[in-house]
Amino acid sequence: MTAAVTGLLADRAPGFLKALREADPDHVLLDGTLAECDCIGDRRADHSHKHRRHGVNAQVVTDPGGHLLWLSPALPGRTHDLTAARTHRIIRSASARASPCSPTGPTRAPAHG
Repeated sequence: MTAAVTGLLADRAPGFLKALREADPDHVLLDGTLAECDCIGDRRADHSHKHRRHGVNAQVVTDPGGHLLWLSPALPGRTHDLTAARTHRIIRSASARASPCSPTGPTRAPAHG
């Protein structure tokens, strides 16, 4: 039942480019997060050495006001945030739309060089 509901919700969710077009922000903020979960399946793939926990990596894109624009599909917890952003083509897509992408947290970069 849960898988069916999740699938229906995912089908209705806008893709990243559509979310950017609808919101049309000057720039977006990107933050990767570990969503903790029980250890099932491949224990090593879901283990984040950085957080020392099992979970999945999700990329969150918001507008400058912090409003959620898009949430990525989950990747294994050991996936580095930059690798996840590249996998989902977040930075490339945001740049193509002329919406510079700024990472949040200690590695935050200015939006315009």
